[in-house]
Amino acid sequence: MNRETTTAHVESWQFYSSCIEIFKHRGGASFVAKILGVSTRQVHRWACNPDFSESSQRTPMDRYETLLRHLLEMGRHDVAMGCADRQAHVVNCHLIINDVIPDKDSLPEELLDDLPVIAEFHTSAMNLDDEEIVRELFRKAENELKESFQAYLKEKQK
Repeated sequence: MNRETTTAHVESWQFYSSCIEIFKHRGGASFVAKILGVSTRQVHRWACNPDFSESSQRTPMDRYETLLRHLLEMGRHDVAMGCADRQAHVVNCHLIINDVIPDKDSLPEELLDDLPVIAEFHTSAMNLDDEEIVRELFRKAENELKESFQAYLKEKQK
C-alpha cells in the first residue's frame, strides 16, 4: 500500500502514515517510533485512518493542536504563535497573520506607530541578537506595516 499523501492538507494520521512509507528504507514505523520514544504499534495506531480502523488513536499532533487552541482561548496568542512559528521555521517557512486590522484611528497615527517597532527590529539585527528574538521583532514590524497598509487602503476608499 502506498501511504504517501498527495494532498496539501494533511490529516495527522496521514502524516504518520506517510512517515512510515517515506522512512521504510530506515525501518519505517520502527524508525519513527525510535525518534518519538514510543512503540512501533503506537506509531501504527497513529497512522490508521480513524474512519476505517477501530485501533486508531489521537496523535501527538492532534494533542498539540488542542493545546494551541486552548492557548488562543486564554488570549495567549503570543505563545501559540511562537510555537507555530517554531514549527514553520523547521520547514523554512514563516507565519502570516490573517485579518490584520489597524489599531490606530487614522493613517498618520498608524504610520507613526510603525517607526518604534521597525527601529527595535533594526537595532536587534544590528546587535546580532539571538535569531528567535530578531524573528519575533521582524514579525511585529511586518504586522505593523500590514496594519499601515490596511489603513492606507481604508483611507484611499473614502
